[in-house]
Amino acid sequence: MLNRMQLDYIDLLYVHQPVGDFAGAWKDMEKAVKMGKVRPSV
Repeated sequence: MLNRMQLDYIDLLYVHQPVGDFAGAWKDMEKAVKMGKVRPSV
């Protein structure tokens, strides 16, 4: 998806209500941050 938007990362990843496995969704978001695809807001 980032390639289609011509971006290297996104500034904010917001999940209003994850569908299905909440713990898995959380782990995927942590992985995206570690990979530098999402930058945490401080």
